[in-house]
Amino acid sequence: MKRVILFVFFIWTVNIILIFGQSDPQREQIRRENRDRQQTIEDFDRIKNAAIEPINLSVFRLSKKDLQLIAPHETDKSQYADFLRLPDTEITKILNVSCFGVGDIELSAGCKSGIPGYGKFYSFNHKRHLPSKLSNIQLVKDWFAATGFLTQGLIVSLGEIDIRDVSLHSQGVRFLSAFVPAETSTGAEKQAEKIKIGIEAENYIYKQAEKIKENNVYAMRSISYRSKIKTASFDKRTDIIVVFKVIRIEKDGSVVLIWRKLQSKDAPKIVEE
Repeated sequence: MKRVILFVFFIWTVNIILIFGQSDPQREQIRRENRDRQQTIEDFDRIKNAAIEPINLSVFRLSKKDLQLIAPHETDKSQYADFLRLPDTEITKILNVSCFGVGDIELSAGCKSGIPGYGKFYSFNHKRHLPSKLSNIQLVKDWFAATGFLTQGLIVSLGEIDIRDVSLHSQGVRFLSAFVPAETSTGAEKQAEKIKIGIEAENYIYKQAEKIKENNVYAMRSISYRSKIKTASFDKRTDIIVVFKVIRIEKDGSVVLIWRKLQSKDAPKIVEE
């Protein structure tokens, strides 16, 4: 018992040192990563004793005003028209919003909209904005972060390269393609911890979050485990690999991406332990 108490105290002390020994942006990143780490572990842990839990979702119908908020620039569509004619490609705008008002500060338009997740979450599976639990990626200030309920997400920065040349066999993507997801809740928790820290392979680092850079190309694998816990009827729980490029960062921090699906298959079913 004393060893357990000492270990917990040690972890708590290390976190305090890490947080207060960094600058404001670094402290915020550490806090966010700690919150995300705990949420991921709790998600995987829930299936051990959970009953079926349906998430009731209505059909999302966006108003013209909502659609305008997430509409990419026509100039961007024109500039990347050749890329967008390729199979499995899209152009997407993800909003950078914070919907926690302080004092008289006015909330952004995304917070007042009917866009699921306020427009800061996006599902590559469904090619639309959805709530956090059904999405693959989210915008957190100037970071991309993997998201999703019972989802293992890995993001890697590939640098300023030609997105049209990226395939499953490209450097930086090969590891994502070869990554073997754990099939038990305990194994998934351990993998989630490693991904939080960052897995280094072939001179790349694969993490749950990556800094947003204009003109930069990223690859992502998002494994949405199947389990006895039901989500939405239209959520097929897939294992997807995508490559995307940041073609524009708006003044408010929102980003416009062009992206391509490289692979999509049924996700593995997680086994309770």
